[in-house]
Amino acid sequence: MWYHGTPRWRDILEKGIDIDAPKHSDPGDLGWGIYLTGKLIRAKVYGRVFEIEIDTSRMAYIPNPYFLEGLSRLQPITPEEKLFYSLAYDTEGEMLTLHGSKENRITAARAIQRGFLDAGYAGIVSDYDEGEAVLFEAGPIFSIELLSH
Repeated sequence: MWYHGTPRWRDILEKGIDIDAPKHSDPGDLGWGIYLTGKLIRAKVYGRVFEIEIDTSRMAYIPNPYFLEGLSRLQPITPEEKLFYSLAYDTEGEMLTLHGSKENRITAARAIQRGFLDAGYAGIVSDYDEGEAVLFEAGPIFSIELLSH
């Protein structure tokens, strides 16, 4: 089970998940989409919480999208990691969704989304921070339920 916290919970109840909804804080480190966490307490920070069940069969698995272990840089190994690294990092190893102007970070997040959709992936699942996922499309959602306060 995954969780999504948002102040725009009414919009989701009325219209469903909108992958292209404007982002209020940042465009997302892992690409443009709907972010999910495995930690209920983390989701609560963002607002009312939905419990979401997803099909992960079309999701790319990237254990650590930051490619860091302490202060050591890790090399991408799997095809999914290599694809993510090629889209999310510049030649100096800086993550494009974290550095630069908001417009450039949005452009990078959109490029990650397009690149993974073009490769047949509906999103990314990561072990980072006890579980994080981003959906690049709503297709993998099996069920969604608004939790009570």
